[in-house]
Amino acid sequence: MTPEWRSPKGGFFIWLTLPEGTTDQALLERALQHGLVFVIGSAFHVDGSGHDTVRLSFSAPSPARIEEGIRRLATIMRPAGS
Repeated sequence: MTPEWRSPKGGFFIWLTLPEGTTDQALLERALQHGLVFVIGSAFHVDGSGHDTVRLSFSAPSPARIEEGIRRLATIMRPAGS
């Protein structure tokens, strides 16, 4: 499965569904090593679910910062050896 997203119709954030086998906390740990931060999806679920999602901000960062953030996110999400 590839990451999924939908064009936002409003708001300040977009939800990203992670590929199977990727957890929000593990991805955040890798992201921090690359100067990237986001909110883990499980923080929004009181039932213990949501570990396959992250919340990304698009309202405050400039388009250039968003592009750089997506580039970094793509880098850390690539399978090893790609």
